[in-house]
Amino acid sequence: MASKFAGNNQIFMQQMLYYDPFYGVRTGDGLPEIRKVGLEDRPGISLMEDGRIRVLYYAPGVSSVQIVGMGGSMEGSYSLTPMEDGSGYWEAYLEGIAPGFHYHSYRVNGVETINPIAPVGYGCGRAINYFEVPDPEFDEYCIRNVPHGSVRLEQYASSVTGRERACWVYTPPGYDQGDERYPVLYLQHGGGENECGWVWQGKIHYILDNLIAEGRCRKMIVVMNSGYAYVADGGGTFVSKPIDRVIAEDCVPFIDTAFRTKAQREYRCAAGLSMGASHAREIAFHHKELFASLGMFSCGAGFSIKGRDILGVPYDFSDIFTTPEEYNKNMLLTFIACGEQDPRHQFTEPQTRELREMGYNVEYVTFPGYHEWDVWRKAAAAMLPRLFRW
Repeated sequence: MASKFAGNNQIFMQQMLYYDPFYGVRTGDGLPEIRKVGLEDRPGISLMEDGRIRVLYYAPGVSSVQIVGMGGSMEGSYSLTPMEDGSGYWEAYLEGIAPGFHYHSYRVNGVETINPIAPVGYGCGRAINYFEVPDPEFDEYCIRNVPHGSVRLEQYASSVTGRERACWVYTPPGYDQGDERYPVLYLQHGGGENECGWVWQGKIHYILDNLIAEGRCRKMIVVMNSGYAYVADGGGTFVSKPIDRVIAEDCVPFIDTAFRTKAQREYRCAAGLSMGASHAREIAFHHKELFASLGMFSCGAGFSIKGRDILGVPYDFSDIFTTPEEYNKNMLLTFIACGEQDPRHQFTEPQTRELREMGYNVEYVTFPGYHEWDVWRKAAAAMLPRLFRW
């Protein structure tokens, strides 16, 4: 259980582009450890002990500065005011912002821009600012003094796209010191993000480190791929191919060769959030010979058996749902999750309830929240202890 103010954990001083605090302390000669060109040693985002968020933006000579939320748990815009010291900084104190991860943007004189002294990452299909608010009820994603696994950048050739692809691979603590083989979770990001999302936004490696240290989940390998499988069309642009084929035909063989995996289907799971949840369903259901578990968080289509995929291609998985007995024999875990304030909950809950009433082993878990990372972190932390327990 997290403390009332958990903002002193190192996780809240990191940025996607910088592991340690971006703003250093001043040295004995009065100089900052990290010098920033043209700017004083002032952080753009600060977590206050009283729960407020202090926001700074350096914009001398402008007439207005606003910070704009992305909806959900941070709706609307908030005006900054010029600081009275004449420094050119604008300032605001935000109150009542819900715990979790918050993308946001800035408007200067009505023009959307980035705050260069606030944390910057990649989301919503672009470079974007963000900040974290500690959650007093959930800290499994924080850094603890436990054995840590490794996150590696791997590269493999794709026969589907004809291009090289990169994936991030988490290996559990002790992997490099032994000869044990491990089950594999293939974990997909959401729309507008990339293969780094589950590391930088989701903190999946810290969640696993902590759950493993507590004996709450099995040691496993986690593979994170981009959900976009682009192929050059010959005219200078790219078109997207089905990601399930890239994973099944290219990535799984590569991972099974490069890492000590348990290569049987019962030791593979496909999971993902939002767009990645749809991808996970396609990966698991189109390739039943490779995958026996499925995790879907906040899927746009809920847990539908028929519909159209992200590329608009119709799908029909009715053959998988012929009888509950056959489905339950083949799918060892089907874990569906959603935020209770996410509109997707309204149709996902009855979809899964109907299947459960028919005898299908389909789990549905909800968490307070919207279509945001605080829900997906909790969903992952709830699913991981259920995986590979057979």
